[in-house]
Amino acid sequence: MNLSSLSAQTNFKNQIPLAEILPILEVRYNVNFTYLDQTIEGKAVLLPSENLTLEAVLEFLKSKTNLDFIIPVSYTHLRAHET
Repeated sequence: MNLSSLSAQTNFKNQIPLAEILPILEVRYNVNFTYLDQTIEGKAVLLPSENLTLEAVLEFLKSKTNLDFIIPVSYTHLRAHET
């Protein structure tokens, strides 16, 4: 077994189901993801770094899952400021 296949196996073992990653990202970036369960079923990736922007995370997820992440611009959600 060569080093690159060992690295690939290690990365595969560290992958987390997308269903577990999305709630983490919702808290981290204060966003909500809407999807059908079957859309993300069987998809897993490494948890993106905390220092990435939301846009960079969505590009990363798109490249790893072959899913489109669409940010609607037709509305703005308002909420009270937390102090």
